[in-house]
Amino acid sequence: MSSFIVSSNEVRVDVSRFVDLSHVIENGMPVYPGDPEPLIEKESSIEEEGVNLTRLVTGSHVGTHVDAPLHFVKGGSSLDEIPLSTLIGEGVVLDLSYKEVGSGISREDFEKFSSLIRRGDIVLVYTGTSDHWGEEGWDYRKFSYIEESGAKWLLEKGVKMVGIDCMSVEKFGYSEPITHLLLLSAGVPLIESLSKRLGELAGKRGFVICLPLKLGGVDGGPARVIACPIE
Repeated sequence: MSSFIVSSNEVRVDVSRFVDLSHVIENGMPVYPGDPEPLIEKESSIEEEGVNLTRLVTGSHVGTHVDAPLHFVKGGSSLDEIPLSTLIGEGVVLDLSYKEVGSGISREDFEKFSSLIRRGDIVLVYTGTSDHWGEEGWDYRKFSYIEESGAKWLLEKGVKMVGIDCMSVEKFGYSEPITHLLLLSAGVPLIESLSKRLGELAGKRGFVICLPLKLGGVDGGPARVIACPIE
């Protein structure tokens, strides 16, 4: 089967056109400054024990990952409590890569895309920050972010999830996580550290599937995120 129908509005999705928007989790990969780096090591091998088994030790917000409300909201939903109906659905990729990397994204920036967004969309923001992933000497404290006014605008549009190709939706070195609190308090989960392949879908509507690990009672976790352009 190479395609399926999104029954809500009879949009056909071509499976062969899905784009993987996730970073590979591996030793030595970039992490948010101060976060633990993943440790991936062989626990046993076919040659010695008859089976390959790998030990993985990592922080919950490594690579492409989902922030659950519990990340910043006391008593908020944990990762395993986010409904599939929130993690899967139609959305749009907004191209903000014309702004300098490290810039804030405001209400005025988002207003330009107002006609593209529908209530209940998953909104993915391409800033171009991800183009520097793995770049030698790159300062990972420099990434674009969503300002308070931008977060409020997204809530007014009734979006159900927001993603960005940066390590955080919040400006590095923030004194208060305003953007996180606004969105997560409203029950809008976040996808952070989407890969540069998001740029392939810039300006397009798409069908998005975001499946984080089903970690019980946890504030967030790594996710495989894929999307496909739709007409």
